[in-house]
Amino acid sequence: MSKTHILAAHAQVPQGTDIYEVHKFITLVMEVDLETGEIVDSMVPMYCQLTNGFIVKIIKGKSLNNADEILKEVEERVHTSTKRALMTAMKEIFNRYVMEKDKAVKIGA
Repeated sequence: MSKTHILAAHAQVPQGTDIYEVHKFITLVMEVDLETGEIVDSMVPMYCQLTNGFIVKIIKGKSLNNADEILKEVEERVHTSTKRALMTAMKEIFNRYVMEKDKAVKIGA
């Protein structure tokens, strides 16, 4: 396996929710293999252990090259007031992955 990279993104949680009063933003962190897009590990630090573990089970081992598949599964299986913010952070990580992968290819070329 090549060297992995840490990608992180943030998104604002909905105002008016209890979680907004404490956190304001959701943070999603992923350890990713840039060559394959595989999500080696991930974490949503603001979530309780159960919710964080559930999200990790959904995305760990999947590829960022299949972002739509990951987003669809989150849409179907996660039912929290912060789901939209989580999905926004995921989309930002997908975008960063593409940028970093392109950068790595240009450097290696």
